[in-house]
Amino acid sequence: MKSIDIVITGLGGQGVLSAGKVIGEVALMAGYDVKITAIRGMAQRGEGVLSQIRIGKKIFSPLISEGKGDILLGFELLEVANNEHLIKKEGLLIFFDRLTPFKKTTDLSLKIAHKNKLEFSYKKTLERLPNEKNINLFMLGVVSKYLTFKKELWIESIKINFSGKKLQDNLFTFEYGYT
Repeated sequence: MKSIDIVITGLGGQGVLSAGKVIGEVALMAGYDVKITAIRGMAQRGEGVLSQIRIGKKIFSPLISEGKGDILLGFELLEVANNEHLIKKEGLLIFFDRLTPFKKTTDLSLKIAHKNKLEFSYKKTLERLPNEKNINLFMLGVVSKYLTFKKELWIESIKINFSGKKLQDNLFTFEYGYT
């Protein structure tokens, strides 16, 4: 696998940092060098959270330069629009259509300009999930199909990071995104 740069963005409490941790552990278990950075801001107040994951044979910096990212996972539409500039023109955006009610903005459909994008209905996806807090694992299931890591590594990383009922719900949600 060539090196790959992934940006995950959303709001505090949406599982951005947990998703980054799972991806990082999958890559480590597969034998790659991994660097992760997170910008939390006012995450506890529902503000933007950004995680950058760089994976390759040897990675020297955790930061992804503007226009150099390969994949963006977005849990909130405004945060996708705010961070789209980090992704290559041929990069892939995977995101929910969710716009948090307290975020005031104009029409974002013009801002999400990438040709390669997968947009999911937040409400329809949530109908099939055991818990709204598992939404990040749905996205990991989706993105896992675009990365070369074995499914077993994803399952193992989820088991390392979660336990009890949370583990079962997250495994179910990952499988739903994977299908």
